[in-house]
Formats: sequence, structure tokens, C-alpha cells
Amino acid sequence: MALHERLVWLVFFLSGLLVGVSLLLYDELITFALCCPGERYPFPLIGSFPVYEASYFPFGGIILAFIIVTLSLRHTHVEGK
Repeated sequence: MALHERLVWLVFFLSGLLVGVSLLLYDELITFALCCPGERYPFPLIGSFPVYEASYFPFGGIILAFIIVTLSLRHTHVEGK
């Protein structure tokens, strides 16, 4: 297996990890919203946000992971021709 193929598999793995972490954060935000209504969700180093605004971060992570996978697949498909 060439180095480029290994890097593509590493990118796929890290993208999957990003989706998993984002889904875990979504679950934590839903639980936090049910247990502590009206409170702000604290993020380390960047402050606290209302739950609705805090949900932008995991959503952005999922979208970023899908963009990375799509570009990686497109890049490998073009090279294969």
C-alpha cells in the first residue's frame, strides 16, 4: 500500500472520529438542555454559549468531516484515471 493510500485512509479515520465526537457533543448538549434549562453550556478556553448557539460547533464538525471525505474521494478518483 502506497503512502498516499495510507494517508487517505488516515483522513477517512480522522473524519469518522470527528463525526463521532460531534455526535457525542450533540448528545451532551441535549442532555444539558433537558437537565439545566436556560443555562449556558461552557466550552473550555472560548467561554459559554446558550445551548442553541453551542449546537453550531458539532454541526460544523459534521459538515467539515463530510467535506473532507468528499474532497478526498474526489482527489483519489481523479488520480486513478
